[in-house]
Amino acid sequence: MSQFYITDSVSAGIATEALRHRRPITMSGTVRDKVGFFTGVVQSVDEDKTTVPKQWRITILDGK
Repeated sequence: MSQFYITDSVSAGIATEALRHRRPITMSGTVRDKVGFFTGVVQSVDEDKTTVPKQWRITILDGK
């Protein structure tokens, strides 16, 4: 399982749709200021309303 952050509302919408339909996806995101690619089934999409710009924490079950 991986957690990463995104700041793009379009990507957050794509992750939310993947969560709703339980379909695996590949997304890029950041972990400790390093960009990476993540593939798997989205488990949650959580908006952090305290950050500017907005960011979302994505939890994904890795597709191994």
